[in-house]
Amino acid sequence: MPPSADLIITGAKVFTADKNNPTANAVAVKGDRILFVGSNDGVKAWCGPATRIVDGGNCTLMPGFIDCHFHLLMGSLTLDKIHYENCFMYEDVTQAIQAFAVENPAEPWLTGFGLRYNLGPGNTPLTRQNLDAILPGRPVVITAYDGHTTWTNTPALRTAGIFHGGECPPN
Repeated sequence: MPPSADLIITGAKVFTADKNNPTANAVAVKGDRILFVGSNDGVKAWCGPATRIVDGGNCTLMPGFIDCHFHLLMGSLTLDKIHYENCFMYEDVTQAIQAFAVENPAEPWLTGFGLRYNLGPGNTPLTRQNLDAILPGRPVVITAYDGHTTWTNTPALRTAGIFHGGECPPN
């Protein structure tokens, strides 16, 4: 007989991350170890007198994620900005910027997050001239989905005072 689990979750939509068995209904846990992933009937073997049983309510249950490279603050600060997750072509980028500009006429800077690379015309790299064509009169700043690249238009560069570069001391 297997050891008793501390916790059993039944009646859930369990995402297993196992390509051969991608879903299950129940999980048994002892301490910090998963003992069993499978059916509601199969998990019964892990139930003991002190086992806490939780009905998953047909909700999704996923493995825990531990991420030491977490962008909670940045993510929360961009919730009210332009989102580019659903942009797959230059026309999508154009529509997202123009719609946000119309909906937010008092925003002095139009900023956004989540752009994929090569979403200029014809899936070429985006340039400031592309952004100028989309919205020539207001500063636009776009940060890539990975946070490692930013694109701006000419008004943004001028407003920031760096249109013609700037002093770049060592380090």
